[in-house]
Amino acid sequence: MCFRQRHKCPCETFFKFVSSQMDSAVNVSRGQTFHFNIPTHYLVWAIILEPRITYPFNQLEQLYKGYPMPKEWRSALSGAQKLGLVWIRGNTVELTAVGTAAKQALPFSLAEWIEIHKVVGARGRGIPLADHLPQVAAILRLLLLRDPIVRLLLSGLEKFRDKEANFLELAKMCDKIDRAKAPIFFLHPVSAANLSDETGRVRWNDVVPTDFRSKMFHQFKSILKHAGLLTPTKLGGARTRGYEPKNDIWKLR
Repeated sequence: MCFRQRHKCPCETFFKFVSSQMDSAVNVSRGQTFHFNIPTHYLVWAIILEPRITYPFNQLEQLYKGYPMPKEWRSALSGAQKLGLVWIRGNTVELTAVGTAAKQALPFSLAEWIEIHKVVGARGRGIPLADHLPQVAAILRLLLLRDPIVRLLLSGLEKFRDKEANFLELAKMCDKIDRAKAPIFFLHPVSAANLSDETGRVRWNDVVPTDFRSKMFHQFKSILKHAGLLTPTKLGGARTRGYEPKNDIWKLR
């Protein structure tokens, strides 16, 4: 055994920790999270785009014409990129190999997808995709499970006896599993910095609701519910104002 193997350099451990934090920060910033809580806005791109074609942004509106695309359609496109369905290069987009495979597994016309969206996205009365179209939810699950943050959340919930926890409990458990990734996912950057000691450990008992990222307990949670990864419990709210993490229950389905 060489000296390097027998005596692990402490700098190497620190480097891996910082590298993991940076990867996680990129994963949840600059549109790399879910802006909408309905997965149909992301999966629709696999339906309207064709393989091996590069589309300028100014052509996209014609492709989804008739579909109730949000005005912030670029955020929907970013969500599709997060799922691995598309590549965005400058002001152009194209399907990835994963997106092409998803297209083959989603044999719907745009008109059919619009009807699916009406059921899944009905405000206050929407049916989770996992209940409405289990086969489509299964595709969404496979896409989500490629995300290290999703795998961390599921690993955290697995640690609890009933596979359920409130958002604060889940944050603490995920922090035990991966101290580099958890604060980046759960907390705003300024809060994570202010609440961490010199070793990077978060003082979770000092965390207040406004320290949490609302997109994580609202949009992210909603997508996991539609995919059938979580039991459809109530969402935590769209904003941190009035949010109570101890009342926000996450449970494996």
